[in-house]
Amino acid sequence: MSVDPLIEFAAAPFHIGFRAQPSNPAPFPDLLPLCLGVDIATGLLRQLPREDLRCHLALAHERGALLGTAMDDTQAGRAYAEDFLNFVDKAAPIAGSAVLEIGAGRGYLVKRLQDAGAEALGIEPGRANAPHWARHGVSIIEDSFPTAKIAETFDLVLAYTLLQQIEDPVSFLDAVRRRLKPGGLAVFAVPDCSVYIADGDPGMLLHDIWSYFTPATLRHLLQSAGFAVRRLQQARHGGVIYAAAAPSAAPDPTPAADLAAVRQFALKCRALRAGIARRIERLAAAGRSLGLYAPGRAMLWLEPAADVRFFDDDPELWGRYFPPFAAAVESRQSLLDRPVDELWIMSRSFGARIEKALRAETALEATRLMRIEALLE
Repeated sequence: MSVDPLIEFAAAPFHIGFRAQPSNPAPFPDLLPLCLGVDIATGLLRQLPREDLRCHLALAHERGALLGTAMDDTQAGRAYAEDFLNFVDKAAPIAGSAVLEIGAGRGYLVKRLQDAGAEALGIEPGRANAPHWARHGVSIIEDSFPTAKIAETFDLVLAYTLLQQIEDPVSFLDAVRRRLKPGGLAVFAVPDCSVYIADGDPGMLLHDIWSYFTPATLRHLLQSAGFAVRRLQQARHGGVIYAAAAPSAAPDPTPAADLAAVRQFALKCRALRAGIARRIERLAAAGRSLGLYAPGRAMLWLEPAADVRFFDDDPELWGRYFPPFAAAVESRQSLLDRPVDELWIMSRSFGARIEKALRAETALEATRLMRIEALLE
């Protein structure tokens, strides 16, 4: 890939999961530079490589870093799995198929595939997930893909929110193609960054993500890697894009990339961050407290020393920290017991639902609620 530099963040939070303390464990830094560019062939927004970043990410993956809600047998985790499985089953039958899931995490999706009648195998480098593999009774190879430990071929190869984490996605897709049987299908889910790019919103940015996809750039990439896209659509649950693709000797022609919108991202992002900094300064000067709901999307909206409280509905995050920020994540009940003066709802996928529920709470009558869309204006 030929990538033109766009924007650099000199000190971005290095997020490898919420922690028990407000700093990352050794040897991980709390802050690292984060540099972005645009691939001029596909229009894909890409993170530029750094050798120290590669080393830190490799170790984090070995330790089973978790950056969001885990796909597991929880109310939140099940919803992601069921929506993805519904898409997979419409693209190709699950029952009776040999299926490989790359990046199996806790192994919950492999279990669901088995329950649906598939012969399912997972691969996952994060050894910390091993207790979950035993709990779900699934077969997981502890390694990164591709690996010599897998020689067989499959009817389906699945990768849920993994492709964006691959530094060399073309080589990765070539390896996926070699593991497919004739007539086999690869199915991917990647975060949809369309609105973030259009708005100049840095909330999507993580060191762990190499590629920031839109539906168009996902199609570009798959076609340039020798796949024909059979189905491509937005997920019904969560802000991701689904794509089902089959190897093709003659994939559909790839249209010219639109570089103008992604080049505007840098300008809009700088303006947004400056405006947010001014708003936080005004709140502080007025002695008004600030809280953020769903703080995982806030890392590059705030300065590390910001005086802010964090809230989330995921019980696994309560009492944990988002290094280098000093505030532990609190529950919704904690917010009701001790309201803030202004609350920013950072989730795009579930923001309307969160706002509706919070506006019904009498304890928050004096709190100014603002969804991310209003802040972007």
